[in-house]
Amino acid sequence: TEWRLVGPGLCAYISWLHFRMNMTIRKIREFLWESFRLTLSDGSIQKCIMEAARATDPVLLLIIACLLNDPLMYADETSHKQAGAPCWLWTMITVSAVLFMIGRRTKDIWNTIGAIYKGWLMSDGYIVYRDYEKRLRCWAHLYRKAQGLADTYTPSIQAYGRQLLEMMDAMIEGIYNAREGPGGSIKAKFQNELNRFKALCEEMANSTHKKTRELGREFLNDWDAIFRILDHP
Repeated sequence: TEWRLVGPGLCAYISWLHFRMNMTIRKIREFLWESFRLTLSDGSIQKCIMEAARATDPVLLLIIACLLNDPLMYADETSHKQAGAPCWLWTMITVSAVLFMIGRRTKDIWNTIGAIYKGWLMSDGYIVYRDYEKRLRCWAHLYRKAQGLADTYTPSIQAYGRQLLEMMDAMIEGIYNAREGPGGSIKAKFQNELNRFKALCEEMANSTHKKTRELGREFLNDWDAIFRILDHP
């Protein structure tokens, strides 16, 4: 409007410089002067960033609607500092949208979406996700942990890791092959491997080696979610 110093195009450009190019307000002020001979105060630049944030409020509802309509959602969380304070950055991803939320690492954050989502959830083993009925475990997390055992210098621990990787590789190949075919459950095909897998994990769960024991128990504690993919390849 006529009372505003910065128009929508420049406001969007300033927001892009700040968020996408990671420029501070001071550096944006210098850049605008050196590039375009525009003189803006720190306060005007800060107002642009805040107004751009307010203008995107309606987009949040659209993102949530897209998430809820997609049949598969990936969720993860990682540590994040907000103005120096320890927080967690939560990420929910589908093929059509990505939602970021910053807050504590509590069940309440996930429940804002999980309470109304009806599709499949792909997650790691964090306990807050375990009450969700249609959950799949991310094998990449588990595969990296098995690879870590295989890369150790202790022969007995190496053997555990290599056996896990061998059986997981066989099942991964079977899952990819099933996607190329008519589909349907392939769990019966891998029942012998699953029996061997569980016996190995039960042995690992009693190991004196901390990482081996933890991984064995992780597989056993989240068994259904981990191997549910064999029913829905």
